[in-house]
Amino acid sequence: MHRITTALLTAAIAPMAFAQTRTVSSTGPADHTTVQAAIDFFDPDPDGGTPNVINILDSSVYDEVITVDVPVTISGNAAARPTLAVRTNAAAPGANDGLLISIPAGTTNVVVLRSLIVIPSLTTPPADDGIVTVGQNIDLTMENILVTANNGSNAPVTIDGLTQVSLAGATPFGDDGIFLGGTAAPAGTGFVATLRDVVSSHHSEVTGADAGFNDGIVLSAAGLAYTILDGCVFSYNNRLGIQGHGTFTLSAPTRRVQVLGNRGFAGIWFAGGAGARVIDGVDVSGTTGTTNTGNGWGIELQNGGTVTSTAVRNATLANNTGPGLLVGSLAGAGPLTIENVTTANNASEAIDVDAGFTGTIAVTNCVLAGNGTTTNDDNLVNHRGGGTMTISDSAIVTGGPLALSPGTGGTGSIVQTNVTNGDPEFVSAQIDGSADMLDVAAASYAAAGTGGAPLAGGADYVYTLGDTTLSITLDGDASDWTGAAGAAGSLVYDAATQQLIYNDPTGDDLGDGDYTAPTDGAFNDTESDIEEVRLAHDGTYLYILVRTGAYGTGFGADFETAMTGVALNFDDANGPNASDFGAFSDTRLAGALGWDTQFALGETGSGIYSAIGGTFAANANVASGEQSETNAVVEFRVDTTELGAFLGGVETNVIVGQGHSSGGA
Repeated sequence: MHRITTALLTAAIAPMAFAQTRTVSSTGPADHTTVQAAIDFFDPDPDGGTPNVINILDSSVYDEVITVDVPVTISGNAAARPTLAVRTNAAAPGANDGLLISIPAGTTNVVVLRSLIVIPSLTTPPADDGIVTVGQNIDLTMENILVTANNGSNAPVTIDGLTQVSLAGATPFGDDGIFLGGTAAPAGTGFVATLRDVVSSHHSEVTGADAGFNDGIVLSAAGLAYTILDGCVFSYNNRLGIQGHGTFTLSAPTRRVQVLGNRGFAGIWFAGGAGARVIDGVDVSGTTGTTNTGNGWGIELQNGGTVTSTAVRNATLANNTGPGLLVGSLAGAGPLTIENVTTANNASEAIDVDAGFTGTIAVTNCVLAGNGTTTNDDNLVNHRGGGTMTISDSAIVTGGPLALSPGTGGTGSIVQTNVTNGDPEFVSAQIDGSADMLDVAAASYAAAGTGGAPLAGGADYVYTLGDTTLSITLDGDASDWTGAAGAAGSLVYDAATQQLIYNDPTGDDLGDGDYTAPTDGAFNDTESDIEEVRLAHDGTYLYILVRTGAYGTGFGADFETAMTGVALNFDDANGPNASDFGAFSDTRLAGALGWDTQFALGETGSGIYSAIGGTFAANANVASGEQSETNAVVEFRVDTTELGAFLGGVETNVIVGQGHSSGGA
């Protein structure tokens, strides 16, 4: 996908509020040698008005019973997380769970778990859930948490949950990886849970009482509030990836939640709940229905509860053995919104609406593809509900290898406006989580979305650039780059000049999300805000323009310490230096964006370096660059013959960054 990402590469140390802190280490000096001893220090709480913090200093394995019965933050080292090999907890419901969170006092108790690995102990492995909460008086945050099986050597069977691994010789938890909500007592003002970068994977007990019923996460009981944010993975579990109840929000605008390879009747299943339900930013694929023969839905919006509205946005639902989206008989469901969603290669319906659903359904900017079969009468958008389904600015794909046949059906009313039917020409129909998965390349989709925008559903639109009509001089002057940019945050294809223009929002977050430019002291006035990136080629050279705001004075009068870097990935496969954005940079790229080629400009009019195919020194003159401090413009020119795959490759991803050369790109 032509995804242009801008980033300023900096580091920051945020000030911490005063807290009473205990340290844990089994290998060096610390206040305690076990996690439970540190928790017990705060019971009774020495100072109820001061936050309790436990820092685990090493990356050891802590094989113990753990009960969190006080408000506390428990943090490991993000770079080398400690492993909690939790034993069966006699205090847990049924005395069979692992890490128990149950605080009897207070009405809203804050608990934070951060940068931890949780696996079952080999000493007394829990026969039930890995992490469990009891009560409705907890505000729980989980960040950078891995919950999975023990590989037999007190290590996790997986780190990221993105690839299925063998469980031969492993010890899984007996039931669900995470079970939140629990029983009603002890009561309080409510239960709130927020998850970010949580992986719950490979829960697959095959012999115990709960064999076949293992979910990645269960969000239990009505009246409780759950929020799932960026970077979470729920995968390769015996039954469901996510079981949702209560008030549910999934919001992952930057790094989508991955729900893949689960073997039950759905990847995500809802039964019950209240208020507005939001699912925004998720890829659900590979649900097999193995443990529930005949099912395998991507997302199932089931009966029960009093849901006032449901929204499914920015999602791909693909390669499931049932419908991509099943809409059940939702009581009090209100309207259903489906926006920026792609369905593809599901074994049955793209969308299946039960006759008992009476709400209206609005489908916008979606690419609804099928599995290409003509003999399967379930290969369609099937609307049997009582409310009208409106499909606008979307594709009901009836051509190409992943066509629906027929496109729509059922007894319900369907109204279509500005709907295309052609083959979307998916760049990659392999449902493998790669950055180009289900990206759309068909020219007929280039202006088929709302307001004439590209139509790509839950993926990206891939533009094909011809030779530019621009006459570009490498001089640090943007005046020869004609053509108007689009709205802030948009990528525009200018057909008249054969140019791509990315308009980066002014003053946006240039860090890791914890601070915002330009007010945070971490920037030290050595930054500039990338505002625009343009790309064009004339058949001989690839040209890239980077325009910024005014440079900070920290760069110095000669501006010779600023560095602007560009990295190119041609195929969404790991490049030769996948972990390194720029020369000696501390910033890393995701594997799918690992660069094949990069170049940077480190001084005014000189200092250009390049790395074509991962080789630095041999091709230092392949790329040329010019920057102007006065114009706040940097221009690059690269010989396309040296890039090889650039013009003939599947697609090119471009990553642009600017920073201080003494600290990396």
